[in-house]
Amino acid sequence: MELAAQVKVFQCCHDGTLVRLEADPVNGDIHWVIDCEYIVEMMEPGTSELRGCFRGCTELYFQEWGSERRVEKLEELAALELEVYAASERDGAVSVVCYLPPETYASPSRGGELVIRTRDLALWTPSSRSITVEELLGASAAYWQGFARKSTET
Repeated sequence: MELAAQVKVFQCCHDGTLVRLEADPVNGDIHWVIDCEYIVEMMEPGTSELRGCFRGCTELYFQEWGSERRVEKLEELAALELEVYAASERDGAVSVVCYLPPETYASPSRGGELVIRTRDLALWTPSSRSITVEELLGASAAYWQGFARKSTET
């Protein structure tokens, strides 16, 4: 999957929380789950987990703003429960702006950058149905259009 498409995946996950990261012991792929109910439910009603896999991942870390600490261990990254805010391309990698949960830290605006450099990225629903970036973009657009309609009605 091209880098621009990888960025779009994380742009769609605004407000989603990274809840799981695990390495496949056989091939080294990194499986992940983002709890992003409003978008996933558009594709598979009653579910909230967008599942994915980084294939050929050569870099994955979280750098907190104003800190020298760089979190690279998968179990530590997952434990942070990073909330996805925005994504862009930077230096040939996906750069995801994430916030740390406010209940974990005193400041609700504490966060940093999650950097992902991977050859490929695959996506699927909780029922293991493979989904395309275009399908995810469509679900995201449908959700946000509905959200905008509801906002103008009140």
